[in-house]
Amino acid sequence: MSYWSKIKTLSLLLFAFGLSLGVQAQQDSLFKQRLQKLPNALNLAYTPETGKQIQALVKNKAYAESLLGKADFYFPTIDSILTREHLPVELRYYAMAMSHLEFRYFDTLDGSRGIWHFNYSTAKLNDLQISSYVDQRLVVEKSTLAFVKAMKAYFKIYKSWPLSLAAFSSSATKVNRAMRYHNNEGNYYALKGDLPERASECLDRMYAMQYLYRYGKEHGLKKQAFAPAKSVTCIKVKQWVSLADIAYKTKTPLTTMEFLNQAYKRNIIPESKDSFTLCLPANLKDSISFIRNLVYVPYAASYFEEEPTTTQQVKTEKKVHVVKTGETLISIAALYAVQVSEIKEWNELESDDIQVGQELELQVKAAKPKPQPKSDYRIYVVRSGDTLGGIAQKNRCSISELRRWNNIKGDRIYAGQKLKIYK
Repeated sequence: MSYWSKIKTLSLLLFAFGLSLGVQAQQDSLFKQRLQKLPNALNLAYTPETGKQIQALVKNKAYAESLLGKADFYFPTIDSILTREHLPVELRYYAMAMSHLEFRYFDTLDGSRGIWHFNYSTAKLNDLQISSYVDQRLVVEKSTLAFVKAMKAYFKIYKSWPLSLAAFSSSATKVNRAMRYHNNEGNYYALKGDLPERASECLDRMYAMQYLYRYGKEHGLKKQAFAPAKSVTCIKVKQWVSLADIAYKTKTPLTTMEFLNQAYKRNIIPESKDSFTLCLPANLKDSISFIRNLVYVPYAASYFEEEPTTTQQVKTEKKVHVVKTGETLISIAALYAVQVSEIKEWNELESDDIQVGQELELQVKAAKPKPQPKSDYRIYVVRSGDTLGGIAQKNRCSISELRRWNNIKGDRIYAGQKLKIYK
């Protein structure tokens, strides 16, 4: 290529780049003008990143239309709660921005779940119940009420919706650190560069979601209908139930069963002393009697009842595990019969890396009390030269039974010691 050809090519590239900058400036101006016409109770500001987020949304037609359909479905419920609690309805765009309005959303980085993106500690702080099978972060109404409680608490501290949202999306500790670094500056946009990435991006994404919801039509976007089930019938179950099993036997899409029974994160209704609620599409012909007649393996349908009773969660207990040399999250999860994702969620771990000596908080199923041995026993007096093995052989029992019956930890016994031998 000759010198003049190179100059010509470079000139064309610069011209094209200039045109793209001009188009970008025009789009930014249009986006900004439109957003200025909308209510802004949260005091959000338009930034270049907001424009990029809007452009990405309107280009991804399938995603945007699906999201708009879900917004039309969820917003009436969310708006009624926010309005009743005297909070700005614009807070609803946080759910759009952080979870795409997926009630089963799961963030692999920090274990956050649900449409409001609650991490484990924040959820527990705001009275959401979480166990190995039941997770109220997935229930839209309950998690919205918890989000309202959190927002009220943060706004009481910061007197600013942007800072309150930043504290919720990352942590109050990180927001406070950034404020101290800026001499207790209370302007979110002055602190933005020193906040965690998630906290610095969430408001731009929220503003972009507000634009999408209000001006999607201007970009040729149509709302995709979203209505998993219009009417529901609920009954009570007392024993283990698989949602997948019910979906298969009733020829109902599993996604519909999941939507109607949001709290059960493993698609299993756990065993309980009392009962849990099972919701079914009301259009199932004679749904209650139909479900009653289903035969589960190994559980029978006779466990179903219609009368409501007080629900009770599977009992769990907290346990602290100190990481030993050679252990991994996989081996620890197998040891306690839990999932790796749950350990990361309980301890807010962003990766699978753990250190020797690190303390991990676990929630394991409470151990059932050991059955007491039978009361009919006889006493064996140990003689000189006796061993546990010899005594066990003489009395037709095992060494482990002898140890358990007599609270013996090792093999040491002494002459004259009295041992209980159960029949």
